[in-house]
Amino acid sequence: MNQNVIALGAALFVGSLGLTGAAQANVLRDNGVATISATTATAQSVLPGGIGHQLIIPYYNVQAGNATLINLVNSDTINGKAVKVRFRGASNSDDVFDFQVYMSPGDIWSANISRGADGRAVLTSTDKSCTIPQTVSGTSFVTARLNPRLTGDALAAETREGYIEIFNMADVPPLAIDTAVATLGAALATPNALFTTTKHVAGIAPCFSTTAGAAALNALQNDPATLTAAYTLGLRGPSTGLFANWTIINVPKSGASSGEAVALTATVGAGGANGIGNIVFFPQTGAVAATPSLFTADPSLRTTAGVTVADVQNGAGAAYAGGTVPIIAASNFDLPDLSTPYLVLAAYPPVGADPVAQAYALTRAIATVNV
Repeated sequence: MNQNVIALGAALFVGSLGLTGAAQANVLRDNGVATISATTATAQSVLPGGIGHQLIIPYYNVQAGNATLINLVNSDTINGKAVKVRFRGASNSDDVFDFQVYMSPGDIWSANISRGADGRAVLTSTDKSCTIPQTVSGTSFVTARLNPRLTGDALAAETREGYIEIFNMADVPPLAIDTAVATLGAALATPNALFTTTKHVAGIAPCFSTTAGAAALNALQNDPATLTAAYTLGLRGPSTGLFANWTIINVPKSGASSGEAVALTATVGAGGANGIGNIVFFPQTGAVAATPSLFTADPSLRTTAGVTVADVQNGAGAAYAGGTVPIIAASNFDLPDLSTPYLVLAAYPPVGADPVAQAYALTRAIATVNV
């Protein structure tokens, strides 16, 4: 494969942390008192390969006879995971495909990315894990977020190589979560409906195959604006447990390259034990996000006027000036991104400066300062 392209993709990734992502809902601190501890994460560490809360697969490629295989593993044997998977194009970090996967404890989710008949990348999978949307396999990557001036194969080519972001938006514990004021967050003695519908039974997750399963999955289209609402959906603060690997295979040339995803781990202090992050669940819907500036540092999605970092810059054939109309109207499916506040904040809900600070800190953490 082209090493220059890989290097470019990595550089674009580092530079785009302040320029990626968006949505509505609140970033929710998990103040629970049982089963999973309250939000404790105050720092993020970067592991070139390993287990973490969030993952980055640095490169996928379906150009020139290449295909890419990915395996995502939930090593947590107690809790399920509500996972967001997002593919970004290599040239501008544009979102070219995203969806949600609900993983059982100890679950493995696998997929193949290849070049489709229309020239765009297409994902195929025989995996039986729950996804939103329900049908992901056989879906071509999308071009809605790409440069509108591109057409034909030039447009399709923007989907054929890039990198992948994976987020543990929330844990899905086996027991339902108490929403009573006095005992908010405690584990109940009854099963968590979301856990039941997403946990594999004889190799297949019930998902939409039962009435109760369909109801639990459909409820995830609601935006949990409060901690109680998130608990009602069956979500808890995200713990660690995810790891992934990738393989790029070129059949015509009988070649292959492989590696592990970069793991981002939320810890209790720098270099400390694994912590619990903020619940960063956002529905997989196209509904317009009301307050994207609270959840992303992407200036193309933010609605905060001004001329400082991550503020909106609008101009109509003249010098750019502060405005309130974003370049792209954010939808719920745009979030979370790597700038969505994951660590403990000084106050909740977040303020517009929080995602900018998250992007800055994470950029510094993954940046290479010498070769």
